[in-house]
Amino acid sequence: MSRPITAMSPGQLVHLYETVSDKLNTVPYVYLGVDASGKVRILRLNASTQRAMNSSNVAHYDGCTADVWLESDTGFLARFDEATRNALVSTSIKCMDENTQDIFEITRRCFLLSYTEYGFGGSNEGASVLEALKIAKNTTNSTTAKIATNDSGIAVSAWLRSPYSATQFRYCRNNGGAGNYNATGSNVWLRPALALSPDTLVSDESQETIYLLPNPEKAYREAGITMLLGTRQEMPKKLKVDVACQNAMEGYPEISVCVNFNDPEPNWIRVENGEVISTKELTAENGIAFGVKIYARSESKVKISEPILTCG
Repeated sequence: MSRPITAMSPGQLVHLYETVSDKLNTVPYVYLGVDASGKVRILRLNASTQRAMNSSNVAHYDGCTADVWLESDTGFLARFDEATRNALVSTSIKCMDENTQDIFEITRRCFLLSYTEYGFGGSNEGASVLEALKIAKNTTNSTTAKIATNDSGIAVSAWLRSPYSATQFRYCRNNGGAGNYNATGSNVWLRPALALSPDTLVSDESQETIYLLPNPEKAYREAGITMLLGTRQEMPKKLKVDVACQNAMEGYPEISVCVNFNDPEPNWIRVENGEVISTKELTAENGIAFGVKIYARSESKVKISEPILTCG
């Protein structure tokens, strides 16, 4: 039920576990594809934090404050467990000298995208990933695709690793346009990219959410069912689904329900196990038919019992 990450298509989302302030979350990353050195690159869908690029007003990326923090196991990478950090590999990225405009290369596991990679054109600082960003944002508009949001969904300005001058780095404005700002500016956000080995595993694409499986030595297992739970002449006012799931990892099972299972495109709604939901706004063109989708992950053998539907 797992596959190499290279089986994904650019623009698809893969979810990683991040811990911030002792809270574990699943965070989406955009799969960008394989770079020139054969390494996989993924980009955080949302910007992560506001930070200055450099504590001194020098627009040199190699060794700047943000570069050190992103690459350090005690900086941004501290958000990931050991297995995820071990799945990261160093890849070559191109940088521009802020004074001579010469291109030089450094190797990093975690880094910011360049002006060129972000789709603004300019010098040769890597291949553009704009098409992948368009797919991830479900848009054909280049400007819209470039807009970064934070984890609250608010559009923000995000740093790029490219210099504009000796003292200013380039960044993408919160409207998708290009800007430049002093390296010491602390109100612009970081949107990290990661490099992974191409044989890193991810979960099967048949599931709604794709997860990174960073530890190949663990027997990651998945289970999922989609089934009809019954029909009814009249719509109930409320319904809930209860399901027992053994050995599931934290955050599972994922449950979705619908009342129009017989329609060509059922209207699936994510619910919590045992959650009572109102059916007031739900409709069914081809008769009321209750459907359920259940998905779970485990590090051993996961077992999903037959779900129980209760209508009220």
